This record gives sequence, structure tokens and C-alpha cells, in this order.
Amino acid sequence: LDPAGTRADLIVNISDSQGLAVRAEHHVPLVFIDPTRFQRAAFAQEKAALEALGAPLDAVGDLHRYVREVSRSAAQASDVVRAAWSKYKGRDNPDLRLLDLDKVAALIEADFPTQLYYVPLRNSLFDTHVNQASPHDRQLLYCADAIAGFFQEMERIGRADDVVMYVYSEFGRRVPENTSHGTDHGPAHVNLANGNAAKKAMIANRVGD
Repeated sequence: LDPAGTRADLIVNISDSQGLAVRAEHHVPLVFIDPTRFQRAAFAQEKAALEALGAPLDAVGDLHRYVREVSRSAAQASDVVRAAWSKYKGRDNPDLRLLDLDKVAALIEADFPTQLYYVPLRNSLFDTHVNQASPHDRQLLYCADAIAGFFQEMERIGRADDVVMYVYSEFGRRVPENTSHGTDHGPAHVNLANGNAAKKAMIANRVGD
């Protein structure tokens, strides 16, 4: 999308810390979990040093210049994120909140320049080694409701044809049940592509075949 790293805010990571999946050589993801409390996470003892790094003085070396640029970009982005969230009308959608997809929908509606949003499943209960059936079904329901609600929002704001969602698991499960009525880790995992564009691509491939 932008191998030279010239576009700002190309990647947004909705989380309390940056995930390894969005670590890039030329792009620093914008990371936040609460649009109303968008701030740099730091210990109290570190805040004075961080403020000094962002002081309006000439940069001392490339590293200092890089840190200042990242801080400046994050400060500008935080203002846009807060404004987008304050105007967003879908904040009370209980389905979207299950996967933090309400924040993604708000930024898409506000025409934020991001091309890649990364949203991990927080507090996941998919690690079902014991008594898998009930919690696994419940987790699938939560995810399905959130994804369906997100695409309903994309339809509402007229962006359904512009968005594709890729859903994957970082680990898989074995097929045989273990002695605790669960399943253990396995090498295969789930990959799903959702969205109007994904459906059109599948239809085009079938026609081509």
C-alpha cells in the first residue's frame, strides 16, 4: 500500500498495546483503546522525560527527530479520533462493542486515512481445553454478532463496498476431543474473508472456472 512510508496513519491498532501483527519497518501504527482517553501510556516517573522530548527545540540527532515526529503525529491523530468518536451515531450498538469495531466504524465514517485496522479479540475464551462446547459456541456467537453489526454499519454509512474484513486465529484446535471434553492446540487455524468485495471476487473466480 505504501512501501516508502510516506502516508501518515496508514495503520490503526485498536488495543491497549501494539500487536506484533502490525509491526512495520516504515509505519508506526496509531494505537488506542479508548477514544475519549487517547494518551501516551507511561509511568509517572517517565512523563517529564517524554514531555522534554516533545519540547519545541531543535532536534538533537535522527533518533530525537524520529521520536518528535511520532509524538507530533499521534497528538494530531488523537484530536481527529476524539472528534470522529464524538460524532459517531453507532456508539450504543452492543454488538459492535464486543470486538471494539465501533471505533473502526467511527473512523471509517469520518474518512480517516487509515487503510488497515487491526482489532484483536480481547479477553478471549477460545482457549477451550476443558468443556469446550458451551463457551466455544458462545464466543462464536459474540464474534458473529459483532461482524454482522459492523457490516450493517458499513451499509448505513455507504461504505460497504469499500471494506473487507479478514478474520483469523493465531492458533488452531485438534479435531479429536480430549479427556476433559475440550480440544487441544493444533496446527490448522481459521481464515475468513468477509465483505461485498470478497463475495464479488469469489463469484468472479467461479465464473472464470
